[in-house]
Amino acid sequence: MSADGGAPESFLVPRGPDGVSDEAYLAYPSWRPDGNAVIFTVLRYNHEALRLSIRSVDGRERRVPVESAGNGVALQSGHLVFARNDGLPAVAFDLSSHTVRGSPVPLLQDAFRDPAMEPARAHYSLSRDGAPMYARGPASAVTPETA
Repeated sequence: MSADGGAPESFLVPRGPDGVSDEAYLAYPSWRPDGNAVIFTVLRYNHEALRLSIRSVDGRERRVPVESAGNGVALQSGHLVFARNDGLPAVAFDLSSHTVRGSPVPLLQDAFRDPAMEPARAHYSLSRDGAPMYARGPASAVTPETA
């Protein structure tokens, strides 16, 4: 919806199933630090191959910076943190071109995830400067931790 009011419009809409795309639904949106784009998780119908996507607020650009990942957060420092089955890695991320540089490096490996139910969802949050707060796994002993 415009800041001036009016009717709301859908911003994130799955593409598929149409023979071209297999997007079932979109989840876990987070704003890029400058508010000019939204990072979100694309869950596919097969629930096996997830992807992290980003869309500019003007709607002209939609990219997939990371495959097999979800629950992404972009930091002002130029890093992208996301969830994978093996933990929370971070990778250098160009905030203007929405592209990653280099390979992901482990950030947290003990953040609680439930690969059977939500492989792209880790229970974490990051401060503006990137300090993590997270629930440590396994599910039977979840306790908030700060790092």
